[in-house]
Order: sequence, then structure tokens, then C-alpha cells
Amino acid sequence: MLAAYAKRTYQIDDGRLSLADEQIPLVVEPVVEEPDEALPSWLKDDTDLLAPKPATDVVVMGAAHALEPTEELHVSVAAGRSVRRLCVQGERRVEMGADGRAEFSPGASFDSVALCPQNAYGGRDLHAQWALEEDELGQRLLDLPEPLRPQETVWLYEYPRNPVGQGFFLDVDRLRADGARLPQIEDPGDRLTPERLFRRAPTAWIDAPIPGQLGWVHHSWYPRLVRYLGKMLDHDPPERELREASFPDGDDLRLDHDDESSRVDPRALQGASPGLAIERLCGGEQVILENLHPSRSRIELSLPTETPKLRIRPSHVDALTPAAILQTVRLEPDRDRLSLTWVGAVPLLGPVDDDFIMNTPLRVSWQRG
Repeated sequence: MLAAYAKRTYQIDDGRLSLADEQIPLVVEPVVEEPDEALPSWLKDDTDLLAPKPATDVVVMGAAHALEPTEELHVSVAAGRSVRRLCVQGERRVEMGADGRAEFSPGASFDSVALCPQNAYGGRDLHAQWALEEDELGQRLLDLPEPLRPQETVWLYEYPRNPVGQGFFLDVDRLRADGARLPQIEDPGDRLTPERLFRRAPTAWIDAPIPGQLGWVHHSWYPRLVRYLGKMLDHDPPERELREASFPDGDDLRLDHDDESSRVDPRALQGASPGLAIERLCGGEQVILENLHPSRSRIELSLPTETPKLRIRPSHVDALTPAAILQTVRLEPDRDRLSLTWVGAVPLLGPVDDDFIMNTPLRVSWQRG
């Protein structure tokens, strides 16, 4: 496949769009934040250089904002039929009783909370790793022959949906959770409660709350990983409806992914959070943002109707003009900025080398729909 990409950035002025003075370049390599070698990484921005996606990713990068201090508010984004609503709260802590029962403290007042996975549900339970690997399960892992023995078992104690978040605890030594920070951003249909705080086993993660996110889903996180590689994440049979499957872009998760198949599910290319990659947008769709701007509680705009006309001219071949598909809508309300990434692709009869690519000129012109 020979793919051509085009990206355009717009300035948002109270719902009106104009071409931005600063044009944001294509993201060639995924932008991964790695706090240090001992902690999991998270995806700040995904690459633009992907094959045509089944649907347009709608991604919000920024923060939740309250125009005056509050303990809780809802934020939402809608673009066409892709919609996601989240609940944002002030900082809370776990309060453990002597009987091992948990309570949550009231939320503190806030005026802004960053929309990052560290503020959503998730995390890794290294205390449980230390405790459980002393028992029979850990010994069985360590007694495996060298070629089969995992080099590290920490992944067993990471929440597969978001290993950098808050609130993920296995049911080991409950009192050590006292004072732990709780997630500030939650899915209102799948909230963390004191009764759901402790997972009975590492494989019980499937019934834990999904993270409250409007940004990117890492390639190695659920559900993206299983769309790439099949059933790579062991879990117990779900005891409740899979929350991701309740969104129109998650209906495939009700099916078993064949772990022996080498075929990548095309939805693996989708990096948006659940609910935000439902359809292919084409321009002109209405976008609504709520409580995502520092000075305006609601922003309404329409996506630009101009599209790129792509003209590719390989050597000794007639010019190719693939139709452009809208891949990604990046919304950055804090910066009053919107970026759209498009791709046009044509099939090739065989692989080509770098010289072929470098000597194939691309011309992009913009036309209004």
C-alpha cells in the first residue's frame, strides 16, 4: 500500500475556525511518556502514519475545567455520532476501617484536572506481587523450566486497561490501601465504589471499572492489544457486561479473538477511547465540548468542510489521486486548537524501497466540500 498523508491545524475562536498560523506537523513516531524505567509508559500522542482506519479517531488532549471551584462536574465531547461523557471529581482518598471495609473521602474542591491516564482508574499493585509470589502461585512460576519462566511477572499485577492510573488493588493486606489516592476521572456508567476496590485475583481485572479517558489508548493496553494479537490477556469469565462492548465501537469485544490467528483486527489501528471511534467523519459534522475549556463551559463548532486533494506521481506511472479519508480529529481546547489528519492510499503489487518513496512526489491542494 502506498499512502499519502495530509494534516491541517485550525484556530478555534468561540466556535469559529480559521487556519492556524502554526501548522502542527505529522506525528511520525508515537509520543510515549516514560516516567522512568521502573514505571509503565503511556501514550501521549499516536503516530499519524497508519493505514486507513475503519473509523475516525476523536481525541481530546487537555484538562477538565470548572469556571468556579467545585467538587464534581461532568465533561463531554461529541463529534458526529462519537460521544463520551465523564465524571471528574476533586482529590479523594481511601479510608480503611479496622474491619477491612473501605470508604472514600469526600472530593476536594478543584478548578482544573488534567485529562491524563494517571488521573483515571488503574495502576499496578507491586505490594500484591511481593505478597502473592511468596505463595503457591509464585512458586509455580519460579519453578518453570528456564525457557518458559517469565523474566518478570510484574505484568500480572498491572491493570491491562491502564497500568499508570489510581485505585487498582488486589485483595491482599487491605489496610495498606488506607490513604491511597483514588481516580479523579471516571466513566459515570462504571464508577469505582468501595465494594469494587479490591480485586480477588490478578485475573479478575476484566470486571474492574474502565478508565475515564478522552485521550489515546496505548497499543499494549486493553482492548487495543487483543485487537493486535488476539487473546493475550488472561482473565476470569466476566461477571458483568463488558463496559467497552456497550459502546458502538466495542461490539467486537463480545467475541473471542482467535489467539492463533496472525491477522490483525483493523480496529487495532483505532487509538481513541471507547465511544470516540464510531464512524468515519468527512467534515461538516457538529462538535460539542463541555467543561473542557478554561473560560467557556460549552463550545460548539462544525468540522471544516475542506478536504485535501492528493496527487501522487511515482516514476513511469500515471498520476494517482486516492480519495482522502479523515483519520484523526485532535481537539486541544486549552490551546483553542483543532487538527485533522487525512490519508489516501492505493494498493501496490509488491514492496517498494526507500528510494521509490523519496522519488515519488506528493502534491496536496485543499478544496471545500
